[in-house]
Amino acid sequence: VRQNKTGGKKSGKKDVFKGALTRLIETGGGNVTTLSCGGSTTNTGAKQLKNLTDTLKKCSDNIKKACDPSNLPNPNITEATECNNTMTTFSTKVDECRKKGGTEACTCWVKAELTTMEQKVRKCALSKKANEMAASLKKCRDAFQKCRKYEDD
Repeated sequence: VRQNKTGGKKSGKKDVFKGALTRLIETGGGNVTTLSCGGSTTNTGAKQLKNLTDTLKKCSDNIKKACDPSNLPNPNITEATECNNTMTTFSTKVDECRKKGGTEACTCWVKAELTTMEQKVRKCALSKKANEMAASLKKCRDAFQKCRKYEDD
């Protein structure tokens, strides 16, 4: 949920680079297809203006694509909640067994309830989902940072 908020915030800022784009186009003579610098459309300055404007023009779409919460992998909240609850209960039961000694400990460790919970915990794949979300958020931040860098140039 928190990660979706991050994506949503970045996605909501997707148009923040339009002002810089407008200023670049004005600096280059006002025509985006024939940007000029110092009266030339082929010198290093004109080429850099073209590079910057081409990149900034793509920012809104790139940020929306990478950051919009609808494009981020959404975890199954029900599954995550169930896994979390099972892990918490399992941990509590394991702690109870650790505190016992002798025959009582043996009986505790072989209870069907503990085995069933262990099997459920093993099926929980929360780290895979978390890694997918982390990778998606990295792409989102990278898209935003690229635009910020080009804006600053």
